[in-house]
Amino acid sequence: MLVLLIVSLLDLYTPLSGAVGALYLFCFFYLCRESKKIIIVFAAFILLLTIITFIISYSPSSNYMVLLNKAITIFVIIITTIFTVRHKKLHDRIDTDRNTYVKELEKMLFMVSHRMRKPITSYLELMNIVESEKVLTQEELKLIMKHIKLSALELDSFTKELTKFMSESVKNVEKKNQTQKA
Repeated sequence: MLVLLIVSLLDLYTPLSGAVGALYLFCFFYLCRESKKIIIVFAAFILLLTIITFIISYSPSSNYMVLLNKAITIFVIIITTIFTVRHKKLHDRIDTDRNTYVKELEKMLFMVSHRMRKPITSYLELMNIVESEKVLTQEELKLIMKHIKLSALELDSFTKELTKFMSESVKNVEKKNQTQKA
């Protein structure tokens, strides 16, 4: 806001304010991350200041350049406001997409780290038992093979679920992109 105050004072005391009016553009760069409401309030405030400075500084002996420069300033403020609001909308959409993407990755990471790790760990533990020096009975070997098969089935089920999850995520992204293009 301090920058805005300095620019508006320059605008007030500069007879040809086209160049000074362009300084208002720099104020918008600070607002790109603010809400749409703040951007519009800021633009309305700048427009009001521009009109007030014109009314205060205008005299019948002023040349037409003062009027032209104020008109250009107002035009630039309006155009810049439109671009800033669009930039804000785009930035918000990108943030939303990024957050969605991160949540999907976190979900997938959880699935891989917990649901996939469990059958692999079970399988490795069973293999350690088989490889141990201890002599195993036929019944113990059958039980171990049953657990290995269950672990393999659990891993297969998870792999299918993970593939489905990833496929649905890709479809959702494509659907969202098509909606945004329309």
